[in-house]
Amino acid sequence: MEWQLGDQATWRTYLVGLVSHPDEAAARGLSPERLTAAYADFASRYGMPFTTAPLTRLYSTTPACRAVVATRLFAPEKEPLLLRALRVRHFGGHLLDEPETLAMAAADAHLPLDDLQAAIDDPASGELLDADMTAARTPTAAALAQPARLAGPDGHQRYTCPSLEFAHVDGTAMSAPGFQPDESYDLALANLDPTLARRAPAADVGQVLDWAPFALATVEVAAVCAVTPDEAATDLRAIATETIIGTGSYWTRTR
Repeated sequence: MEWQLGDQATWRTYLVGLVSHPDEAAARGLSPERLTAAYADFASRYGMPFTTAPLTRLYSTTPACRAVVATRLFAPEKEPLLLRALRVRHFGGHLLDEPETLAMAAADAHLPLDDLQAAIDDPASGELLDADMTAARTPTAAALAQPARLAGPDGHQRYTCPSLEFAHVDGTAMSAPGFQPDESYDLALANLDPTLARRAPAADVGQVLDWAPFALATVEVAAVCAVTPDEAATDLRAIATETIIGTGSYWTRTR
């Protein structure tokens, strides 16, 4: 969607902050074995690379969420890069609440770790995360009309990940909570602004790698090119460096 819309849209990420302490995950009935199985299911269903190694313990997501919002205090342009780096490291088997995971992700995003840590320690980053978490737990009326795509009991529902809210400059909005087929987003955007231009699929995989600010998974490149993952992988091997993580690969341009 970012490829299709280009500079006609701006994007903002809201961090949900699912688990502030590993005990919370255990209280919800989660276990390392159950999460490992869920990740294997995600990999099979959506094609993103996930490690196949069993998780050693439950973990908190809040430290990583606070790190991401902390970038808004000193390097807002790096927020998407750090979020992506944390996701990739996590998909590769690193626990989100380990200091080493944050250090590796900061290096991946070319963020000075000392500056990032100072922003994390700043009370302002806590306020930013609280605001994000409140927004994630305040679904619109349209989202509440789609309860199967939300989480939590009646009266305390929250958005699941991913959820999208589309807003026009004229104030009109569309809600697409939870996993949705691509056609749902097309329908929402067409109703929101029928004048939006849609960029055609990329002509080749190199064009996609040159456009993206970070390494892309095979399935991502395939989606932007409108080809199969196998077709994308064949073309990528001719021009890109492959990094294998668990069930799949990430690619960066080399020639």
